[in-house]
Amino acid sequence: MTLKKALLRGLIGIPLMVTLSYAITIIISLFWGGGRYSPAIPAFVDAVGNESGAVALQFLLTALMGFDFAAATAVWQLERWSLAAQTVCHFSLISLGTFPVAWICHWTEYIPGGLLSYFGIFAAIYLVIWLSITAAVRRKVRAVNQKLKNR
Repeated sequence: MTLKKALLRGLIGIPLMVTLSYAITIIISLFWGGGRYSPAIPAFVDAVGNESGAVALQFLLTALMGFDFAAATAVWQLERWSLAAQTVCHFSLISLGTFPVAWICHWTEYIPGGLLSYFGIFAAIYLVIWLSITAAVRRKVRAVNQKLKNR
């Protein structure tokens, strides 16, 4: 995997993450908005000073996060690395891209342990996704190996 390919993946991640972020604000507003659309956390709007500025900054930060998430997938193409090394590197890269955004956008509480609890939830979700993908890939590899064995 070349740096150019990683950067191209990153560019693809920008609209995907912005779309996901926008969808999340719609879902949150539908369930907890009391009939109002809330494009950003009220504390973030207060910190920025106005809703337009908060939404613009959130858009920029989620775009950067999307770039980070997509570019970080290049780690999985490093065939000389072990799965453990790839996983630690990937998790580290996306964590470094996510936690500052979560802090700035007030997606985590500004209390002792707030970022720690956010990290715990993030790590748990990562683990579930990682285990699911790893199990699916291993099933596919076993199926291919079985077909090759039966030749």
